[in-house]
Amino acid sequence: TVGQLVRTCASELGLADGQHSSFALYQIKHDGTHLLLRDELPISAVLQAKPSRRHMLHLTWLVQQPAAPRLLFKKRLYVKADEALMNTSARFLHLVFIQAVDTVLRGELNVTLSDAVKLASIQFYVRFGPFKQGGTEFTQSFMK
Repeated sequence: TVGQLVRTCASELGLADGQHSSFALYQIKHDGTHLLLRDELPISAVLQAKPSRRHMLHLTWLVQQPAAPRLLFKKRLYVKADEALMNTSARFLHLVFIQAVDTVLRGELNVTLSDAVKLASIQFYVRFGPFKQGGTEFTQSFMK
């Protein structure tokens, strides 16, 4: 089932037991949007659905899709307990960070210019580390 695959993905990514509960599996539609797949749905129904079966499963958008649908493992919802996990689990924090960057870059999260600059500076810090006087990654030519 989709739920079993979510648990397997979480385990393979190094998330501890119980950390998978706020993650889910999505199917990427042809227009780039993400469709949440229900945990009880058999994976075989998603991967091998024939057009008539697609209609029954409310997956009508798959009719024009190639045979191998693209699946995406991502955070489904954010809860207060996530804050503690972000302080104790580097893997959990990394997955949340990757998804946050993708969400902003895809334009799915409306942010102010000030917030966008802050997020960009955090991403730059994560990628290149703290400022080093004379470091090449902080020169104007590097930034272009």
